[in-house]
Amino acid sequence: MRELRKVSNILLVSAAALTILATIFSIFHNRVVARPMMNISLVILILGLAFAICLPLRANKSILNPKFYRQTIVYRNVLYLGCILIVTSLLLKIYHFPFSGYVRLAGLVLFLCAIVVYIYNKSQRDKYHLLNLKTIELSPTELSTYTGEYFNDQMNMYITITQHETNNTLVAQATGQSTFPLFAIEKNIFNYDQAGIVIEFKPEDNKLILIQHGGYFPFLRTV
Repeated sequence: MRELRKVSNILLVSAAALTILATIFSIFHNRVVARPMMNISLVILILGLAFAICLPLRANKSILNPKFYRQTIVYRNVLYLGCILIVTSLLLKIYHFPFSGYVRLAGLVLFLCAIVVYIYNKSQRDKYHLLNLKTIELSPTELSTYTGEYFNDQMNMYITITQHETNNTLVAQATGQSTFPLFAIEKNIFNYDQAGIVIEFKPEDNKLILIQHGGYFPFLRTV
């Protein structure tokens, strides 16, 4: 999953870089080079967006509320696509491609649709929590197997897991952030509903997986 996410990011960055280069070439009236670069960047952009749309839902489909999260994915990507079409229409106009007006109109329509989805999504926020799961209780002995300090080298971040002094729960604290409680939703899987956080522990591998807003981040136990 992490490798596929890297591919998606590389594709989107490559598309942006090619679009910038094509714009520079068009400014200097070198449209022979600019036109194929623009076409290639659009193809790469479509592939990158396809990955971006699919990956977050796959990473969280077993534990996130599908209805609310799907609305979030739709809003985000429709907004991105609308903005991209608006920019693309301006580039097509520079290249003197036909139908640039229709592309701009499509971008504006998608942009307005994203706003409508966002307003609806926000109005339903209290009704459809990101995580709408029943919690279970684990014994102090079971909870103790999860405590420790975990580190992710890519984010350069530590997460410290401790047991609450009075309640039968876990407490987590990331580097530079305040503490937050973790509630067991099944063995080895905990969540913090207010921040949309899910942590899956893998005691046999001495690691945990942090899942938040489509991100999938592994942490190795150091202590």
